[in-house]
Amino acid sequence: MWRELGLPDRNVTRPNHQPSTILATHLRQIMQLLSSTKSPLLSRLKLLAKPKLILGTAAIALTLVLYTRYKLSLRLPPTTWLTTNTYRYPFQTQRQSAVNNTIRREIAFYQQRLQISPDDGLNQAALASSYLKLAKATGDTRWYLLAQQTAQSSLNALSIHNDGAKLILARVAEAKHDFATATQIAQAVLQQAPGNEEAATILVSANLAQGRVAAAEQSIKALATKIPTLGTYLQQALVSAAQGKEAIAIAQFQKAIKAEEPGEAGSSARARTLFGQFYLERGQLDRANQLYQEALHILPQYPPALLGMAQLATRWGKYDEAQEHYAEIYKDKTLANIYDHLAIAGVAELYTIKGDRTKATEAWQRAEQLLRQHPELQTFGHRRELAQILLMRGRATDLPEALALMEAEAKIRRDPKTLDTLAWALGKSQRYQEAQALLQEAIGTGLRDAKLYYRAGVVAQALGQKSAADRYRQQAQRIDNTLSPGYLMVWGLNLAQ
Repeated sequence: MWRELGLPDRNVTRPNHQPSTILATHLRQIMQLLSSTKSPLLSRLKLLAKPKLILGTAAIALTLVLYTRYKLSLRLPPTTWLTTNTYRYPFQTQRQSAVNNTIRREIAFYQQRLQISPDDGLNQAALASSYLKLAKATGDTRWYLLAQQTAQSSLNALSIHNDGAKLILARVAEAKHDFATATQIAQAVLQQAPGNEEAATILVSANLAQGRVAAAEQSIKALATKIPTLGTYLQQALVSAAQGKEAIAIAQFQKAIKAEEPGEAGSSARARTLFGQFYLERGQLDRANQLYQEALHILPQYPPALLGMAQLATRWGKYDEAQEHYAEIYKDKTLANIYDHLAIAGVAELYTIKGDRTKATEAWQRAEQLLRQHPELQTFGHRRELAQILLMRGRATDLPEALALMEAEAKIRRDPKTLDTLAWALGKSQRYQEAQALLQEAIGTGLRDAKLYYRAGVVAQALGQKSAADRYRQQAQRIDNTLSPGYLMVWGLNLAQ
């Protein structure tokens, strides 16, 4: 199937281009060039110069060649390059498989303890926590459901002084986009334990997802002062970014990274990936690149960072490289029904930008099939993902379903990305007044997102508001001027649509 889409087979391993081999090849080429040149000036320099000088010149030239030619292609720790990486992870790194195996050993340990004492509420809570860790590490929804079932069993066995089990239920509800339940549980825990970091961060995430930015700020502001951790600073950064306070958000992202501790590899990779996404959405591609690469240095094959690298390569017009990053995801069989539909949708986007409609159509169809096979299609954010695939594919027959999906999603989630996707579907349905109201709601949060302003310009033009359309487009370009015409076309953001 993968070959039919013009993609590498899942079982084909890409060659590993070792930096040492590349270095030796270029060094030989440079020394051959120095030896064979007929320039009188260079010949005189070669007679006068000591061997160390020639070697130093070659090394400088080699460094420039490698930097300009391979800075995206090589998966090296960002500290390899000429610029200093201020986002470097200071602790020992592990492969994602090693992290997952450690969690699986925890699961086996608590399962054995429960065989001895099946009704032990504390061990059930600990097992549920391990299930939740594995769910977060892999993205596999089955582990969320096991965490939910085990946490509920823990509460049945131990109904008091069991906040850990309650908060696991809140985290699962948050992941399933049942934000009302997540909020209710978190608030109940905070009434008994006002300084509970986990409960406060759940409230922040739930409020942001529902578009309640002021409430999210109130939930996290005091806690970050009392409990300055990676998690609290990261939540502060996300709230500030949602309000358009970008300088403050950057400082808080940096504080989050400085506050990391050993044993938080997953959280550290996630923090850098979110920070990278922040820069990517504002057109600061070099900084996004540094952060994504460092996330992959912490956890090689970390899917959100691979997706970010693919999006980054697409912005740079390096389409073959973007496809290689997507291939690293869909070739990984452990990510089936988790991230593979996103990777194939990314490939379909690439084919669309390149103008290969036949391969794009095949890839869109495959991405849709993979997503529809998901056992939890109506939860975990998959409604919005499916609607976006249907809208990007651009078939008129898909529009009613895309609109229905987004109308259902907007009842439980009203963050700017959800409002933008619903406005897209409404605009395609020529319901421009409703689309404009949603976009004004999203822009009113303060978020600086070029897509929102481009979409607002498209809708304003459709309503005959030319001056407003021009203002929105200019604002979008001030936020991010790296969006290509092909990218704008795929996302329905060019004025022709």
